Parts: sequence; structure tokens; C-alpha cells
Amino acid sequence: RSVSAHYLVGADGRIVQLVDELDRAWHAGASRWAGRDDVNSASIGIELDNDGREPYTEAQIAALLRLLQ
Repeated sequence: RSVSAHYLVGADGRIVQLVDELDRAWHAGASRWAGRDDVNSASIGIELDNDGREPYTEAQIAALLRLLQ
């Protein structure tokens, strides 16, 4: 299967919408939450651009918080 997310938040704080929120993205993989097996259909996927070794930037966290609102 392909992997996708609704949004990507760059290290510079730029937010890019990749998939319309009304459409399904493939971000949760094989997952289960609150008794639901199809998490992809019931959630919005947000990816943060990061190599996994560096801390998230202040601009990135601020953008994420705006997006979550």
C-alpha cells in the first residue's frame, strides 16, 4: 500500500496540504484505536518533516499548533 498524509509541516513552519480532509489518507497503517480498526478513515494524518534525530523547530511546533486548532 501507499503512504500518504493530509498535511506536511516543514521545519520552516510551512504547512502543505497533500490530501483533502474529506478524502482518506494512508497514514495510520495497520492500527486500532477505541475499538475502531479503520483509523485511516476516521482521522487526519499530519507529518512533521524531521530526521528523527534533531528536535522539532519552534516554527514547526507553532505551525502544528495552528493547524490543530
